[in-house]
Amino acid sequence: MLTSDLVDARERGGELVLARETPERAAEITRLADAYLEIARAGVGEPRGAIEDAWAGVSFVSKHARLAAGARKLVEDGCSFETPRGSDPVALRRAVFERAARARLEPSVDFDRRAVLDEAARDAGMAPAELERALFCDLRRREILKAVAPTSGADIARGWRLAQMEAVLLRAVDLDVEVKGASPAAYRSLFRTLRFRGLLFRVERGDDGYRLHVDGPFSLFESVTKYGLGLAMAMRDIVAFEAWRLEARLRWGKDRHPVIFRAEGERVGRERATRRAIENPAAQRLAGEINASKGAWRAKRADILLDVPGVGVVVPDLVLTRAENDRVYVEVLGFWSRAAVWKRVEMVERGLLAPVVFVASKKLRVKEEVMPDDAPAALYVHATDPSARKLVACAEALLARISP
Repeated sequence: MLTSDLVDARERGGELVLARETPERAAEITRLADAYLEIARAGVGEPRGAIEDAWAGVSFVSKHARLAAGARKLVEDGCSFETPRGSDPVALRRAVFERAARARLEPSVDFDRRAVLDEAARDAGMAPAELERALFCDLRRREILKAVAPTSGADIARGWRLAQMEAVLLRAVDLDVEVKGASPAAYRSLFRTLRFRGLLFRVERGDDGYRLHVDGPFSLFESVTKYGLGLAMAMRDIVAFEAWRLEARLRWGKDRHPVIFRAEGERVGRERATRRAIENPAAQRLAGEINASKGAWRAKRADILLDVPGVGVVVPDLVLTRAENDRVYVEVLGFWSRAAVWKRVEMVERGLLAPVVFVASKKLRVKEEVMPDDAPAALYVHATDPSARKLVACAEALLARISP
């Protein structure tokens, strides 16, 4: 993934505008990426330092310095480096340094580096040359290149715009997104994936699609880097729709001044928005425990969106069923903000009719009593991890309260 300093853009009237993609730029990105890839593939088995030194020799004109740095970063992201195995460099260094210290304390003997290494290698059961290679093999430049991603310079050039937009979102305060032209399953997949990435978002139904408001990393006080990576990766899910549009408010540059970034288009890349989604692991665990129990309840993934017109959309993770007609939906809020809980309360008060249990962490500083007593919903607040037994009990109490 590119970093924000590798974004090729300029500011115009308070708006950040990406450099226009031209055939000439695409050709240069392709050439540079292919050059870096060729060096990497020829250097499999070599240390990172040697690869980096060879990459530094790739030529380009100064105006393409940012393109070169970006192409190299994307190629490097596709390289797998590993620390050589079979030795403990920390223990080896300690043994060598202690032996060298003792040798230097012998006033009658001149210090002999080679003798120290030979003796240490003999004690370690290694050849001296092998010992020297292993002494600092845990340093970054000593990591060994094991594999290179099966890509090409042309592939990297085709994904350049998406890579630039991902890097822009690393500096987002928040953004508004509109997606259109997809199946209900594709929308559900998008919402689940965003939630799995720990993103804070609200959903409303729009014209032939949905509108989302997503908090960005610079709206938070902590975990900026981790959250920003999740948001940047979500860009790939957004551009998979047939039609999409976004407006992001950024903190840009070294002084973090505010700018606007806008983008829209049709599907980017070859992947369409599909049914595949990354599932919420907490919800999956709860479903597994409920289905493994001997109780009357069963759990499965929910394939429905609960729309409250003019207020928002609930995207349940699970549906719990008992007998033929008993049905309760479950939404695991996970890493969501405290404001998300109050938004759920508002949706219940303004017309959400389906029975839903909202699962929230005690860390969000909310109590179960904030949900109205006469509401067709309940709030289950857990201390550490949600309990399947307590969730079922909450669902049963909810049905008992709202059933005629």
